[in-house]
Amino acid sequence: MVQPGSHPILRPKVHYPRVRVKLLKGIRLLPLRPERPNPYGVVWSSEGKRLSAYFPSGELLEKKLVELNEARRQGTISLIPTRHEIQEWRVFRAAAGTVRPMEIFAGWQAWCQASGRPICDLLCDKAVTDYLAEQ
Repeated sequence: MVQPGSHPILRPKVHYPRVRVKLLKGIRLLPLRPERPNPYGVVWSSEGKRLSAYFPSGELLEKKLVELNEARRQGTISLIPTRHEIQEWRVFRAAAGTVRPMEIFAGWQAWCQASGRPICDLLCDKAVTDYLAEQ
């Protein structure tokens, strides 16, 4: 006879406590590790490095999340790209090869004009300002 809790399928599922901190983009919770002394984890990226930390309680995790959100607002935490985004950039890099970015842009503009598609009138500085305000 199998005792509840001794078999992995019969073990009760442990969920994250309700985190009262809304995570900003670039900060993610890690899967809960109930069998470890520090089960509550978070991952973020800073200065090009992927960093993570684990905490023994949900309260300590929330304190760290507040700190990370503030660091994200100040711009010291960068976004962690998803696997799909990384794969898209790898495909783009392979396709672009040794072509310079401005040549790609000029080709795109020429294609828009030849196909009759309107060229977007959104300027880079406006797009960056909007993006930073949204973040």
